[in-house]
Amino acid sequence: MLEEEAPRQCFKKGAQIGITETQILKTMHGLLYSRYPQGVLYLFPTVNDVTDFSKGRFGPLLAENEAISEQVSSTDAVAVKRVRKAMLYLRGARATGKIEGQKKTSSQLKSVPVDRIVFDEVDEMESEMVDLALERMSHSTVKEEIYLSTPSICNFGIDRLYNESDGRIWVIRCPKCQRDCCLELDFPECVKFKSDGKAYRACVKCGGELHPKDGRWIAQYPDRKDMAGFWISQLNSIFVDPGKILKAFNDPPNGNKAEVYNSKLAMAFVNAQDQLVINDVYGCCRQDAMAMNHRGPCAMGVDVGAMLHVVVGFRPKEKQLQICYLARVSSFSDIHDIAQRFGVRSAVIDMEPELRKAREFAQAEPYPVFLCDYQDSITTEPVFDEERRLVKVNRTLACDASHDLIFSNLLVLPRRNEEVEIFAKQCCNLAKVLEENPETGSRQYRYRKLNEDHYRHALNYFCIAARMVGLYEEMTPEKEFRKFLRRLEQETNDANYSPFSHGLRISGFGGRGERSDYYDPLSSFRSAGGKKRFE
Repeated sequence: MLEEEAPRQCFKKGAQIGITETQILKTMHGLLYSRYPQGVLYLFPTVNDVTDFSKGRFGPLLAENEAISEQVSSTDAVAVKRVRKAMLYLRGARATGKIEGQKKTSSQLKSVPVDRIVFDEVDEMESEMVDLALERMSHSTVKEEIYLSTPSICNFGIDRLYNESDGRIWVIRCPKCQRDCCLELDFPECVKFKSDGKAYRACVKCGGELHPKDGRWIAQYPDRKDMAGFWISQLNSIFVDPGKILKAFNDPPNGNKAEVYNSKLAMAFVNAQDQLVINDVYGCCRQDAMAMNHRGPCAMGVDVGAMLHVVVGFRPKEKQLQICYLARVSSFSDIHDIAQRFGVRSAVIDMEPELRKAREFAQAEPYPVFLCDYQDSITTEPVFDEERRLVKVNRTLACDASHDLIFSNLLVLPRRNEEVEIFAKQCCNLAKVLEENPETGSRQYRYRKLNEDHYRHALNYFCIAARMVGLYEEMTPEKEFRKFLRRLEQETNDANYSPFSHGLRISGFGGRGERSDYYDPLSSFRSAGGKKRFE
C-alpha cells in the first residue's frame, strides 16, 4: 500500500487495522521530499477528531522520530503543521453554515490549496463537504485522493467506492494445497479449531493453516483503472483472535450485528427492516396505467430541488394510499396545472431550498398548501400551523411511515414504467442507521442518504397531505344518479320531493299499493324485476 502510486485510492477496512498509520507515513514522506509542494489536507468527520488525532497519533509520531520532528514546525497549532516548505492541514468535515440557507459550506475547507487529500472515515462525512474539499486540488498537478473508512451501509461511501474500484483483496496461498485463499470471501468457513480448542485461519479446501503475512494484493477487476481499491478486515490482523470474530458473528454483542460486519469483517450491512429494496416498491405496482387526470379528492407531495418531484394520489381505504401520478417538472406553474387536473385538495411542499417561491405558491393556490420543515425536536405526529401554513415533521418518523407503507404493501402504484422505476430507485436510497452525537455521546436513529432521494421525500410529503383529504369513493352510474337526486332534493328544500314520483300511486313497491310522495326509481326498478307499474 505504501508503494501504490494510483492518484485515486480507497481502503475498505476493519477497525484498528493500521491503515491510518500507513497514510500518515506516506503523507509525511511526500511532504518531506517535496512530492506535495502545495501541501496536504487530512480530513476527519469532526473537529474533535482532529484534536484527538493531533494529540494521540501525530504528536507521538514526532516524539518518537527525531529526524521527522526536526523538519516540522508550528507543532503548537493543533490543526496546522509546517513540514519543511509545505503545509499539513488537519480539518473537520462538518458544514459550518449555509449560503442563502441552501448550499452547505465550511470555512475550514476554504482557501487551502493542496496536492493530496486524505478522507479518514469518509462514511461519516457529508457528501457536500467531500465535494467542497476536492475543489482544494483544482490547481494541483498531483491531485491524489485517498479514501479510508470502516464501511457502514451497502453501496454507500467507502463500500460504493470500493465496488467501483479494481477491487483488490488480500490473497494467501495455502502452503498445503496451493489454493489461493481470501479470508474475507471465505468467512466463516475459513475459521477452524485445533484439537486444543484454539482457533486458526484455515484453507476451506484442505484445512491447512494460513498466515496473513504470506499474502499479496490481487485485483479482481484489473481493467478498472480509475481507482485502486483495497479491502482488509480484522481476519488478517495478527492482534485479533479469529475465534473471537466467529463468536461475535454467531452471537453479536448486544445484538448489534451491523457492528460485527462493519468493524470486524469490513463489510457493509443494513438490516432488512432499515432499508427498502427495489422489489419492495415494485410489489406495490398494479396493472392500471398512470392516470392523466382524476376528479379527486387528491393529495400532493412535492420535493423541491433542481427539478420538482411530484407525487399525487388519494385514499381508497382508511389505511391505504394510492398514487395515481408521478412527475418531475421544472416550475411551480407546472405543479399548479397538475393540481387542477387531479382535483388536489391538499398539498405539502418542501420548504427548502426555494422558500420564497414555495410560499408564493402556497398563497396563490385555492386549497391548503403547507410547507414542510423537518425538525429533529418533533417527537410526535406532524404539527400543523394553520396560520403560517407550516407543518413541522420529524424526518426519521416521516421516513419510517413511508417505509412501513411500502414494506406492508399498503401503497398502491401504477404499473411499471420509466417514471415508476425512477421513483422506486429513489425510495430505496435511504437507509436507517444508529448515529452517535460526537459532542454529547447520545445515539439516535437517522436515515442516511445513499443517492438521489427526491421521490422518497415527495412520498413523505404526500403521506402528510393525505391526512387532510377524505376517502375517495369511486362513482358508479347508480351512485352518480343518487347524487343527482340528492342535489335536486337540496335545491327544493323538501326532503320528500322527487320530480319522478310526486303525485304518483305505485303498485308493487314499498307497500300495498298505497300512495307515495317519494319514489326511488332505482329500487323500484329492481323490486319489480325491471318493470314499473303505475296506477
